[in-house]
Amino acid sequence: MSANRWASAWRRTTWWPFGASAVLAAWLAWGPAPAAGPASPAQRAWHQAETYLSAGRTEEARRLYRYVLRTAGPGEAALVGRARLALEYRLPVEEARRRLGRGDGAGALEVLAGIPAAHAAHPERGPYLEALRRQARAAARRGPGREGEARVLAALRARLEAYRRRHGRFPPDVEALNRLLPADRPPLEAHDIVGYRHGPWGYRLVLRRKGAAGGFVTLYGTAPLR
Repeated sequence: MSANRWASAWRRTTWWPFGASAVLAAWLAWGPAPAAGPASPAQRAWHQAETYLSAGRTEEARRLYRYVLRTAGPGEAALVGRARLALEYRLPVEEARRRLGRGDGAGALEVLAGIPAAHAAHPERGPYLEALRRQARAAARRGPGREGEARVLAALRARLEAYRRRHGRFPPDVEALNRLLPADRPPLEAHDIVGYRHGPWGYRLVLRRKGAAGGFVTLYGTAPLR
């Protein structure tokens, strides 16, 4: 038998069957990749929250991220970390971006102010947050727009009403009003208080829009009948 014919016969009878047997033996020994076990309640909630966040349904996402924190097991520390990051950073950033898209710079600044300071030190999150703040401050100087201003007035009304419930009256003077509503802090980034009157009947608050928007807006509140 020639050398070539001998080598060909050796491959057919020895090498290939040996190789096939080795592959088969290894497959039988190791088996296919094990199927993943059923997802835990926290894992299912996480995936649904991510779907909601991608769709802009932030409140539903927030509820499920909180559910993850409550229900995650001892071996799910990484999942807890991701849920906490979503609650502390990703959701507020999404809300701030949405408000900026509506021209509500003051509202965006208010949301960004609630993000824990630790994220500002992160090498990627910190610069991104600062860029968002710059955009929000610029938008606040331009004015909040009609929809944004309505939210500002609603926030002011809510704070004044909360003060009345706590103290039995509205702020009695400008000093008390300034303590309750500090200048250049949410929700007053885009407005200055230029007039305030109060009495048993309620209050009258006059605001001046900052920046190029200009103009005035007046907020009235009434006290409940006694």
